[in-house]
Amino acid sequence: MRETNFLIENNARHLWHPMAHPAEMQATPPRIINAGEGVEIVDIHGKKVLDAVGGLWNVNLGYSCEPVKEAIRRQLDDLPYYSTFRGTTNSPLIELSYELAEWFREDGLTRSFFTSGGSDSVETCLRLARQYHKLNGQPERTKFVALKKGFTVPISAAPRSTAMPISVATTSRCCPASIICRRPIPIATRSTRPTALSSPSRSRDSSRTRSPFRAPTPSRR
Repeated sequence: MRETNFLIENNARHLWHPMAHPAEMQATPPRIINAGEGVEIVDIHGKKVLDAVGGLWNVNLGYSCEPVKEAIRRQLDDLPYYSTFRGTTNSPLIELSYELAEWFREDGLTRSFFTSGGSDSVETCLRLARQYHKLNGQPERTKFVALKKGFTVPISAAPRSTAMPISVATTSRCCPASIICRRPIPIATRSTRPTALSSPSRSRDSSRTRSPFRAPTPSRR
């Protein structure tokens, strides 16, 4: 790895961070994380802090979990990757799909479709649902029900379905709002604290939410 000064100097210069404008990232550089163990992460200056969000809500076994690391090492030695498009598959995928089918047998699960992340999963579900009803003789069933402001990363129809303002601003043409039926989030999960998306000083009109692809408005002095 390059030396500390190099990393600090080039922080956010050549990388477009998700959900943020490049100018904002350069004005306020993101914290550089170099290590993690258990529930804690360590930044480039050696400061150790609690990772309260677990990476991006996906480090559910903590960092440097030995069984996970060992399984990854073994698989890298055998076969680091191979496609499962028509005509090929691989042994770990067969085993995992079997285990999932056994685990969720009572729920009626018989097959799994694997994706690379949460938004890919939502996108796939939306497409599978539309295709299912089309093949089932009900092509008019095109609407979805989603939790309003439910989190999903901005790609195509997935973020449009939950109407997070910052996502809608960048994906409004990908998935028409007319096919989405939004429902309020459960009371127990609603936050009463002001956030960047719910600050009382900001308009509730999602169309006025600034897109991360638009440059910040210069301050007047």
